[in-house]
Amino acid sequence: MPYTLRPHDPRTKRVLERIGKTTMLARVGQGLSQRRLEALCGVDQSTICRLENGLAPGLRLDKLAKIIAVLGVDKFDQLRPIRPTRPGDPPPPEAIEG
Repeated sequence: MPYTLRPHDPRTKRVLERIGKTTMLARVGQGLSQRRLEALCGVDQSTICRLENGLAPGLRLDKLAKIIAVLGVDKFDQLRPIRPTRPGDPPPPEAIEG
C-alpha cells in the first residue's frame, strides 16, 4: 500500500523536515547508509527514508528514539523551538528559521 502524507500545518511540516534533515546529516556524517542504519537500530529502511524526507508524521516515538540512540543524541541538540513556547514571548535568538 503506498504511503500518503496527510496535510499538516506549515509549522508542523517545517519541524518534520528539520528532524529529517538532522537525521540525514547525522547518518551521512557517520558514513552510514540507510540500510546500515536499519541494521543498527532495527527500524525499516523505508521508514528511515520517509523520516529523512519529512514524510513520517506518524513515526512512533520509540522508533525515533532507536534511530537517535544509534546516531547520537548530541546530533539532535541543534533542534530548538521554531516559535515561542507561549503566545507573546519573543522567539529565542537561536530559533530555527523555516
